[in-house]
Amino acid sequence: VVKFLRDIRMADLLKQKLVARYRRTCSASKSMRKLFLFLGAGVGLIELVKAVQTPSINGTLFELLSAMIAAGSGCFINQWPDAEQAVLAFKLAFFISLIQLATFATHLNGDIMLPNNSWPLGCFFFVVSWGLDRYMLHTLNRTLKVIAELGEVMEDAQRKTTSGKKSKRKNEQKRITKETGEQPLIPESKKDR
Repeated sequence: VVKFLRDIRMADLLKQKLVARYRRTCSASKSMRKLFLFLGAGVGLIELVKAVQTPSINGTLFELLSAMIAAGSGCFINQWPDAEQAVLAFKLAFFISLIQLATFATHLNGDIMLPNNSWPLGCFFFVVSWGLDRYMLHTLNRTLKVIAELGEVMEDAQRKTTSGKKSKRKNEQKRITKETGEQPLIPESKKDR
């Protein structure tokens, strides 16, 4: 029993450490989301300034695509205003990223003329923010899974110890019954005591 209590205390301490890690992970996730929102705003602003300064209509549209991707990625990474709209922002940013990559590929082939300093920065930002979001979700899910598994192990250990006590109690009752021939007055559970 003493060993079991020690194991329960250790498991409970481990569970508390895991919950603390989960909280730190959530806090770090929020900080990273805010940082990427700030970076997305910077990318969007840079692309808007480049769009205004670009003389050709193709270059202006290309830079505006980057600004829209940065805005959509910012809404997606910050989960704003809620999860359903964040998924919509993700889909929008993904679709616009495909359009921008197709435009950039045709520019590289020479079919469309873009200014020399045009790069699909919005698309790069979207890919990095998508990867960051996947990493954060993976970390959170892994921590939650470990906490749940630890809870199951603790419940199993507690069940085994409780069933062991019941079998000892039944064996004691059988021994007394054999010796005296009468049913002993040993309570079956804590409720009977």
